[in-house]
Amino acid sequence: MFNTTIYNTQLTIIEQMKALTLIFLILVAGRISYSQNWTQIKNTVSPTIELNSEYDSIYQQPLSVLGWEDGIHISEDGLHLYCTYVPIDFLSFVLNGDLPTNYSLNYLRGAPDYGMDLVTNPISATEWIHADILYSNRISLTDSFTNWQLSDMARAIYSEGAPATLYQEALYPVEFMLFTSIDNPTNNQDIWMIQSTFSNPYGTGSPLPAPINTTYNEDNPHLIRVEGDTLALFYDSDNLPGGMGDIDIWYSTSYDNGVSWNISTNVSSVNTASKEHQPFLFYDKAKHSYYLYYAANHTDGKLAIFRKEQLIENDWNSWGNTELVISAGNSAGIGEPTLTNNGDISFVVVYEDTELNSIYDRFDADPWYLRKKDYTLNINDSYSNEQKLLIYPNPTNGWIAIDPELNVASIKIFNNQGALYYHGFDNTIDISDFPNGIYHISIVTISGIVKHQSLIKK
Repeated sequence: MFNTTIYNTQLTIIEQMKALTLIFLILVAGRISYSQNWTQIKNTVSPTIELNSEYDSIYQQPLSVLGWEDGIHISEDGLHLYCTYVPIDFLSFVLNGDLPTNYSLNYLRGAPDYGMDLVTNPISATEWIHADILYSNRISLTDSFTNWQLSDMARAIYSEGAPATLYQEALYPVEFMLFTSIDNPTNNQDIWMIQSTFSNPYGTGSPLPAPINTTYNEDNPHLIRVEGDTLALFYDSDNLPGGMGDIDIWYSTSYDNGVSWNISTNVSSVNTASKEHQPFLFYDKAKHSYYLYYAANHTDGKLAIFRKEQLIENDWNSWGNTELVISAGNSAGIGEPTLTNNGDISFVVVYEDTELNSIYDRFDADPWYLRKKDYTLNINDSYSNEQKLLIYPNPTNGWIAIDPELNVASIKIFNNQGALYYHGFDNTIDISDFPNGIYHISIVTISGIVKHQSLIKK
């Protein structure tokens, strides 16, 4: 006897399989792959802290998205963050050699465009991919950067990138906003500058004069004020003649507050064939010395972050031994180091889908953060004024408990003079042996958020 119920069920399954097959063929024809689970990939990746005596609490920034976030720069006070942004897998786009007018069919993967103008172009095309600069800010160092916005300096057609700020105490807090642009007749990379602008910079700016900009590529600038009207500018180039490798770090100085510049000099005490680039100058107040942080190839074949200490004051080609700061670990590579005044490092991590599910969706880049250890706490540092209860009881004469909802990764307790009394991760802590007085608790959560609260021991 013929079973019509089974027959109808089989028809339904066949129709469903046909529909799924059709969807698959459409996706393949459009060269779109949803096989990548970027959340899973990113959860398995972590760079390696090489200077464990100085740094801890390495984490991915919460504002990370599926767009290409590169050229990360953090302000000196740690409250403002900038990046170069393209709303696709830009590395695959470059490696595949595609044109600016050919991206939406293959490369869009759900990344936000933040209102970028991806239409205006010089050849009447229907679309046009380029890079813009994004901006984010936070109220205090205890907060996280949570959202990007398109900066007020964004414009159409040309790619702007490699943002770098020099702050000042004035109505316009950004004294110099440096960035790179391909807006020139040969479309090579040049360094541009906007003067006296807000933390979210606005305006077009203008290219730096010769001899800084040439017909070659100048990229990844960093500017510091040495003293008075004396400025030092570091940048890199992949084709400027006279280099030591195929990417080199260069520097120039200005003695009239950036009006004119000396001829650039190759930083030969740093450059090798290992592609030293993305320079950042950090002044260590405790050691009264400058350090040059940069990215270069490591022995594992991946980009890592290194540093060298300045040997002779005001000699910008006098750098000492090489120290490895962060290596790539199981990531595809890291770079773009910039530092806050207290030494926290903002940098970029690149991930790779090693299974190569799609040549159009193979890589992603996100901002990461590495906190510097504080064995002596500056008691004058600002603390969160939140009234949310983090520890209890307060005051106490014995045990204290930490709010379990914080998902604690690390806890440090300092006395009022900044001496470290406790370092661990337990949610309950016995402080009965601590002398009576005021203590300061620094809590780092597993998501990288930092909370501070004062404690009274009676």
